[in-house]
Amino acid sequence: LFLPLWGTRIPYVLNRRLIGFSPSNQAYSIPVNSIQVASGSEDVTISPGVGSLFQSSGPINPHQYSPNALWAQDWIYEGLVSYGQDGVIEPALATSWNTVSAGNGQEVTFQLRQGVSFHDGTPWNCSAAVLNFDHVLSDVVKQRHQWFGTGKHLKSWTCTGDYELVLETSDRFYPLLQELTYIRPLRFASPSAFAMGLDSHPDLHNSCEPGKFGSGWEYLEDEVDCMGLSAPIGTGPLKFVSRLSNDDGSIDDEVIFERNDNYWGQKPGFK
Repeated sequence: LFLPLWGTRIPYVLNRRLIGFSPSNQAYSIPVNSIQVASGSEDVTISPGVGSLFQSSGPINPHQYSPNALWAQDWIYEGLVSYGQDGVIEPALATSWNTVSAGNGQEVTFQLRQGVSFHDGTPWNCSAAVLNFDHVLSDVVKQRHQWFGTGKHLKSWTCTGDYELVLETSDRFYPLLQELTYIRPLRFASPSAFAMGLDSHPDLHNSCEPGKFGSGWEYLEDEVDCMGLSAPIGTGPLKFVSRLSNDDGSIDDEVIFERNDNYWGQKPGFK
């Protein structure tokens, strides 16, 4: 048992042939980077659940909530920063950042990690970051993220270079970096997965999945065209390979992921 961010006790049960596992610092994620196979096949079966096993991983869209497949989103996608032990903010797709006062708010300049590619080979850079911000925090879609303080306080996100991203808030918002560690909604999908690539308009070709805003939020689709993502493509330690589901796609019999051998960080010890 481990008590991570959100204060929920999370049990893990591992086969004895697996070693090196480190529990997650965020609830409902299953970190795989440190797992090593001590014996037997390099293929590993993971059965995720909260109270009971999940029936489906869903579309694995990092910008939405249904179904509650945080574990899969966490394998595929990454944010600018990550949440470390004891709440330490650690580098992820940003290697460093600097915060200065800007009027009543603050300006945070991120140096983005260079040499990183999405699973399909698309380069990670500031244009890809801004595209994701545009879609998650469009005037319409951010209404779904009302709990997310960043959406209320962040007023601009701009590139000052291929690998430099500047965020500016309207007032002092001290939890900004912590919120940027969350598994959703501000993790980064490959531009190639958006309906019109880098030209995808946040109102006309939004990354939201049709019918997936959740109960009580359906009206948002009257104001935005949800085109979804063509595939779950991120920069994370695992890549999505395939899915075997029932006839209507509501239940997954098997979802296959494989190790991202080009991952910039610690790679899982299984295939």
